[in-house]
Amino acid sequence: MNAINLRLYDFARHKLSLSETDSKEFVLALEEVIEDQKNEIATKDFVKKELAETKNDILKWFVGIFITLALMIIGLYFKS
Repeated sequence: MNAINLRLYDFARHKLSLSETDSKEFVLALEEVIEDQKNEIATKDFVKKELAETKNDILKWFVGIFITLALMIIGLYFKS
């Protein structure tokens, strides 16, 4: 057990008034949950990459809509 697990064990044992086996099971269950969730945590690099991709997508849509609106306005001038 590392230091964090020992602190969790002590907490479960004294503050939650759990037995020794229940405290160990509690700590092991928390370790399993943390290990399962580690792969789903977003890193700083992942967030930067996603933001850059989103920025590019927004820029593409903005340019496309701007060109469409410009063509519509030009079309209205030539119609009259």
